[in-house]
Amino acid sequence: MSITKLILVLILGVFLITGSAYASHIDVEDQFDFKLALDFAFLNNIDTLVLTTSGGLYTTTDTNYFQILEPLTIVAAPGLAEKPIITHSDDSLSVLEIFRIYDDFTVVGVIFDGGHAQSHGMKYALRVTGTDDTPPSKVGLNVTVKDCDFRDFFEDKDPTKDGHGLYFLINAVAGTVRVEDCSFENFGYESIRISETEKFVIEKVVDTLIVRNCTFNNIDNEAVRFYADLDTSTKDAYVLLEHITVYGSAPETFYIKNNAGTQLRDVIISDSRPDGRGDRSDWAIEIQGVGSHVSHVDTFNMYFNPISQAATKVRSTKGGTVDTTTVWGFDPQFVDPLNGDFTLAQGSPLYGIAYSGDALGDLRWAQFPLAIDERNPAIPARFSLQQNYPNPFNPSTTIKYSLSKLGYVKLKVYDITGAHIASLVNAVRGAGEHTVNWSAQNISSGIYFYHLEVDGNLSETRKMMLLK
Repeated sequence: MSITKLILVLILGVFLITGSAYASHIDVEDQFDFKLALDFAFLNNIDTLVLTTSGGLYTTTDTNYFQILEPLTIVAAPGLAEKPIITHSDDSLSVLEIFRIYDDFTVVGVIFDGGHAQSHGMKYALRVTGTDDTPPSKVGLNVTVKDCDFRDFFEDKDPTKDGHGLYFLINAVAGTVRVEDCSFENFGYESIRISETEKFVIEKVVDTLIVRNCTFNNIDNEAVRFYADLDTSTKDAYVLLEHITVYGSAPETFYIKNNAGTQLRDVIISDSRPDGRGDRSDWAIEIQGVGSHVSHVDTFNMYFNPISQAATKVRSTKGGTVDTTTVWGFDPQFVDPLNGDFTLAQGSPLYGIAYSGDALGDLRWAQFPLAIDERNPAIPARFSLQQNYPNPFNPSTTIKYSLSKLGYVKLKVYDITGAHIASLVNAVRGAGEHTVNWSAQNISSGIYFYHLEVDGNLSETRKMMLLK
């Protein structure tokens, strides 16, 4: 054992190493320099760091950023009263980012604080490096960020300077990037920027980008800025942006350039301000590319008054389309937006009008059930699962179910042995009647069961028969 490794083992001897919850993990308290925990993990093939101090500060005074050199997960321990905080406290005042990512990285349940009292002011939270860096990043690396809060990213704590949450460097080539159930507040530039593809010769920077159930507050430029390459003959990334709330930010919130097939829906943009950087205020949304589509967007109290100019302020060009019938100008009726509470008040017109029948915007703010009123007279009185039709069937059948209120729905198919065959629904669905079609083209004849579960406590199962 090397001296360095021995020292790390002694310092981190209080960490619990086990294979019970993860392949291998260490429990990390905030009393240690967080870089030591990362070094220990990489030296000992640990795949997960569990942060156990409620509201604890995880940082370092090292003169280098945290590096993700091998696949790693950082997760808050279950049941903490407050999320752990991660920042960087280098003495040299030269470190710009908290993390630089070279390999697969998952982070769940933490706060990235760029403006913490023990930081000089970070410019970036997460920076994905490129293949020309040393060491080179892994081609196809995956990044998952879930239930995290990003706040106060201005370089050197100067509100006139830049700040980003997730930023891709030159020649990064990633697989799937997911940002879900996250909040971004107080940023000096774009929160999510993946835009070097056009400037440098690279076919595709990611295979998939999903930004879902996120809130952006006080952002100086776009919430998401993404560029595909300029070659229309190459396959573009799958980009899905849905259930997003943007408040008090620059008017231009989403710019997806030259990327065929982008889908943007179920978005609220409210109370934009005229002082965003870069004079980006010509439109709120532009999604470019053949097959790209924008729908179910609400804009309210915008700097450039998009309510009267919806056709130009929410647009999809270069072959993309906008469903102008689902671009609205309703007051979302946030409960207390000036204090960061974007809960949709009971009776908000944004309940029940989303693409899938639930509320617009980040669904974490949709806390009131949809009332039965003149806008929704046919809300079922109870949860129910109907018999599929036709039954027996070959090879497809229709399954209908009813929800009396918005809920998280799982609809799965099992064979007679209990083996899982297919997942038909795994998403939030709104109150009302829902229909799902299942094609069993490559499934053998036999008896199957379909099981509906809502919010983990309501469930019902029915039997069906496939005859070929």
